[in-house]
Amino acid sequence: LAPEARAQTAHLDVGPLITHRVPFAEATRAYDLIAGAEPSLGVVLAYPQTPERPRAAFAPPKAAPAPGVCVVGLIGAGSFARSAVLPELARIPGVVLETVVARRGMSAERGRETHGFRNAAADEQAVLANPAVNAVLVATRHDSHARFAAEALKAGKAVLVEKPLALDFAQLNEVIAARADAKPGAFFQVGFNRRFAPLARALRAELAKRAGPKVLTLRVNAGALDPNSWAASADEGGGRIVGEACHFVDLARFLAGEPIRAVFAEAAPPRRPEALSENATIHLRFADGSLAAIVYAAVGDAAAGKERIEAFAGGAAFVLDDFRALTVSEGGRTETRTGAAGKGLPEELAAFVAAVRAGGTAPVDEAELIETSGAILAAMESLRTGQRVVL
Repeated sequence: LAPEARAQTAHLDVGPLITHRVPFAEATRAYDLIAGAEPSLGVVLAYPQTPERPRAAFAPPKAAPAPGVCVVGLIGAGSFARSAVLPELARIPGVVLETVVARRGMSAERGRETHGFRNAAADEQAVLANPAVNAVLVATRHDSHARFAAEALKAGKAVLVEKPLALDFAQLNEVIAARADAKPGAFFQVGFNRRFAPLARALRAELAKRAGPKVLTLRVNAGALDPNSWAASADEGGGRIVGEACHFVDLARFLAGEPIRAVFAEAAPPRRPEALSENATIHLRFADGSLAAIVYAAVGDAAAGKERIEAFAGGAAFVLDDFRALTVSEGGRTETRTGAAGKGLPEELAAFVAAVRAGGTAPVDEAELIETSGAILAAMESLRTGQRVVL
């Protein structure tokens, strides 16, 4: 945490008394200081708390020979992959559905028969070790996303992993390490499809024309989730804030067009003491001073609509309503644009396939995906500590 965040919880400012901070791993040096190795007043041992919050800057993948075709291996045949991803993928030219893997062999076989995969298997190595596969889709339960993404990168594949990328910083660092050592043509993307929605892109283009900081609100009327769902569990799903609100952290980052510098979050009490909260607010501050407030609510009514984004910048106001209509108010006049509706899934998949077929330049900056994935984990850290987290 930044000094100002730490100071809010202290009654006595001991900062001026501290002359040395020594990592716990170098504890012997701290004792040498106390023994008089050099002048010292206050020597603080810094204990490791959580894995370091990652920062990533990846070089673009080295150009691989353009394969011209996207040969897909799917790990995980859950309902979203079956009902949404695969039907859209089948419409994209240049895609070959090679192998589907599911923990239950019957699910894999059903996926093969329904969607036209050449092979079905119960072992992910049927995808990861298959030299014919150059693109891996990871659609498993959330706790294995990072592991399979990292393994696919190590195998030299392009990877599209459903959100969230990771449930903790250790998992996120695993992906960073795998990507840093990736073979030519390997890259990763995360299923943050809303940044690909046509009207979201139109809104970003409008905001980019306006000078100065932006103020954003993103309201999500999510509805309640079955408390017994695996997605609600801390271990498998990570809960709805990590598992779903991450979409809107990424969308806010996309609209602001600036790196996230600080995160603060609060949550309402959960329905059951042992459960994770489904209702939270997340506040983001960006590098240029822009602000975003995300309201994720599971206690509303579906009649109000699900997702509404309001943005203010440079004397203009914008409302994006459920990705169906964009209203622009400026100079005392208001106009509404409808255009192409949708939350961006077809566009996201098309961009991924095009990148694979071209030899591997990621459609979205991978460092930005690490940033937004880290920001939602920072929001969870803020929920635990009650403090703002500086990135």
